[in-house]
Parts: sequence; C-alpha cells; structure tokens
Amino acid sequence: ILPLEDINMYLPKMGNIYELGSGWGSIATFLARKSDKRKVIGIDLDSKKIEYAQQSSNLENLYFYVDDVLSFSYPRPMGFVMSDFLHHIPYQSQEKLLKKIVKNSTKKSVIVIKEIDAHDNWRKILSRLWDFILYPHDTIYYRSKTEWYQKLTSLGFSVTVRRAAIYFP
Repeated sequence: ILPLEDINMYLPKMGNIYELGSGWGSIATFLARKSDKRKVIGIDLDSKKIEYAQQSSNLENLYFYVDDVLSFSYPRPMGFVMSDFLHHIPYQSQEKLLKKIVKNSTKKSVIVIKEIDAHDNWRKILSRLWDFILYPHDTIYYRSKTEWYQKLTSLGFSVTVRRAAIYFP
C-alpha cells in the first residue's frame, strides 16, 4: 500500500528531503533511517500528529514542523515527497505548491508524488472511503494520471509514472 522502498530508491541519499503533509511521520522517519546523510524534514498543519512524530523519533537527521506547506521556506531541497497528500488541498493550492517547489528546486532535485488516479475507480472508491473515515469534513481533489502528467510537464518537470502495487486495490 505504501511503497516505502520505492520512494526511498528514487530520492537522493544526501541533502534536504522534505515530506509535505507528513502526518504521523512514518515516511520521513523511514527515509531518515535509510541514510544519515539526509536531513529529512516533515511538515504538516496538524500539531497533534507532528507532536507524536517528534516524540516517536530520536534520529539526529529528522525534524518535524507544524507549518503550512504553501508558506514554508525550503532551503536547498534535494527531494520532496508527497504521499496521498495533494488530493486533500484544492486544485489552485496544488498548483501554487508545485510552482513553489519548482522555484525552490535545483535541476538535481527529485519530487516523488504518490496519489490516487481519478480514473482508477476501485482505488478511488477505497481511498475515498478511508479518507471519509479519517477526514470526514475534507473535500477531496483527485486528478487523473493524465492530468498529473500534463500539469507536471507544463511546469517543467521530467515525469515518470509508475504503479507500485499492481494488484492491490
């Protein structure tokens, strides 16, 4: 369900890695454990989740901040991770965030996005059910794989699309 090894494989092994919408910090913690040459920074608006993440880890290369990803400053980013996060923010905010990432990135920066494809009906239904349980008041903003590809390439990204779990719904 959560292809941690794949996410790790695509990201640089050193430098600043930002997990946007980090929640409880599981991905950020995993990435920090995989390379002590990384400085992994998790950012989320939910102070309870960030407090839990901070208390759950004692890694020297792992940091968590309660902040808005749209206003956060991203010094020297080598990588970004957004896992099932973007569909929780409005389309206009998605675009604003991606433009901010482009502005702050270098040519060597890597962005890993794990999202639900709006045209993958079973996964979308199951994801929506899960989101409804966890976030009953959120409006969800899915995009199709094609829409993501077009949006990201229009912003200058080189894009590779990969479906990590083929048989899992």
